[in-house]
Amino acid sequence: MRIKTIFSIIIVMTLMISACSNVESQGFGKAPNFTLSKSGGGEITLSEELKGRQAVLVFFATWCPSCVTKVPAINEFYERYRDKVSVMGVNIQESDSRIQSFINKKGVKYPIFLDSEGKVAGLYGIRGIPAVFVVNSGGEIVYQGHSIEEAGNKLSL
Repeated sequence: MRIKTIFSIIIVMTLMISACSNVESQGFGKAPNFTLSKSGGGEITLSEELKGRQAVLVFFATWCPSCVTKVPAINEFYERYRDKVSVMGVNIQESDSRIQSFINKKGVKYPIFLDSEGKVAGLYGIRGIPAVFVVNSGGEIVYQGHSIEEAGNKLSL
C-alpha cells in the first residue's frame, strides 16, 4: 500500500511539473476583440488600438504578489515603447476604486482597464497571472507568457 501511495505522488508531481514548465506558448492565433472601461474614465476597444500599432496586454490583480512586483518593469516598458505600442494593464474582477488606490500607491504609469466580470480573461484563457500577450497590428497573438521582458523581444519595431 505504501509503495502505491508513493508511486501515485510521483505521478502527480511529474504531471504538475510538466504542466507548469510549459507556461509560454508559441501557439498564436487571432486575439479576441474586446471593449473595456478605463480606470478613472473612458474606454478602449482592442481593434481600434491595433490600427497601425501593436498592443501588449498585461492581465493582473492587485492581490497577486508577482503582479505587484512587476509594476516597475511594466512602467519602464511603457515609458520605452509608449509611442509605438499600446500597453494595457487589464485588471481582473476588482473595483475601480481599488484600482485607483493601487495606481496611486504603486506609481503605475500605464493605463489600466477593468475586466470587472472576468469575461476578457476568459476569452484569453487566463489560468495564472500575471499573463502577458503581444498582439501585432494584424490582430494576431505573437507572444503569450508571463514576462514583460520577453514580450519586448516579440515586438516588431
